Amino acid sequence: MRKIQNKYFYGSVIIFLLLSNIYAYMQQKEALKMQSFLLELQHKTDGRVGRLEGINDCRLHEMNFNGKKITPNLKIMNIRGEYIDLLDYVVGNKLIFRYSELNCSTCIDAQIQNLNEFAKLIGVHNILLLTTYQNDIYMQRFRKVNKIKFEILNIDQDSVLADIGVPYFFILTSKEMRIQSMFIPQKEEPKLTYDYLQLIREK
Repeated sequence: MRKIQNKYFYGSVIIFLLLSNIYAYMQQKEALKMQSFLLELQHKTDGRVGRLEGINDCRLHEMNFNGKKITPNLKIMNIRGEYIDLLDYVVGNKLIFRYSELNCSTCIDAQIQNLNEFAKLIGVHNILLLTTYQNDIYMQRFRKVNKIKFEILNIDQDSVLADIGVPYFFILTSKEMRIQSMFIPQKEEPKLTYDYLQLIREK
């Protein structure tokens, strides 16, 4: 009788331990699932916060630059190495794309592609690229690889058209020589750039 009781006791203990292990495993599995969910949620939240901060910085730059006066006799250098006044290139309204070779290369390439398509609608003569570069050979290769037909002009880093770390668009008119309709494209929101270019086309 005692042997049977011992068997029942040990059997109960084994079943209890087995069930306890199963329960602990299920609890750990749920905890890991919750931890994974919280980490994913934090990652998405951080990404959204970072994107909002980026948008806020862009809007502040746009408000700061819009309306700024540009000196008509601002000296720039064309791709042939000739120094001329910026006003000589600005006849009527010009869509300007300002960037530096230090900016995000994929961001630049994406906007050059947009401009190549947009040029078919407004004409290559209505688009100017203002950039800051040190290597003439690199720029010649860059122009060839990207099949750029509009003018590329090298501008001094210390001008009013500063390098703000990201590429940007704006309108410049020969009448006022002020920055107008400045827009900083964001690679996460390509449709905004498309909409901006369409609005510029209608002006």
